[in-house]
Amino acid sequence: MLSGCSGVGKDTVVKEIVRIAPEFVISVSATTRKIRSNEKNGIDYHFLSAQDFDSAVSSNKFLEYASYCGNRYGTLKNEVEKYTKKGRNVILVIEVQGGKKVKKSRPDSVSVFILPPSLHELENRLRSRGLDDEESIIRRLKRAEFEIEESKNYDLRIINKNYAICAQDILEFIREIAP
Repeated sequence: MLSGCSGVGKDTVVKEIVRIAPEFVISVSATTRKIRSNEKNGIDYHFLSAQDFDSAVSSNKFLEYASYCGNRYGTLKNEVEKYTKKGRNVILVIEVQGGKKVKKSRPDSVSVFILPPSLHELENRLRSRGLDDEESIIRRLKRAEFEIEESKNYDLRIINKNYAICAQDILEFIREIAP
């Protein structure tokens, strides 16, 4: 599983891991967040209504789920199982609340937290991507402080200065501890 602050480059790093290591696949998370113009349902996320999300929770369909900055996110069990049954390594891109739940239910999982070079750089990345209003940026930066503190519970903490180097270093770590 892989976590990191909003805007740290998780998706870019994970896409690079999958590109250079085809034995890995990305689990598509579910969310109640509104779809962005550049996203596709079922590819970027499984976009669910609050009611459908609640129904999935009630039916025990999530491996983990949590609230983050006013929206809910979760990993559907069937999304992971369809790949593990084929012998693939599944990367969950999840936030720290979900990370704790996965580590508890699957203690053999490898946890990686991607850190920004600095909080100032993180703020620059959030602003430059142009996806969030000022209130959301402030909320995400405040949340980042909590997440960085929680990152101490992860197997690997790594700074993303360059996504390709970061991806390579993560793969080396995973291959060392999980043959």
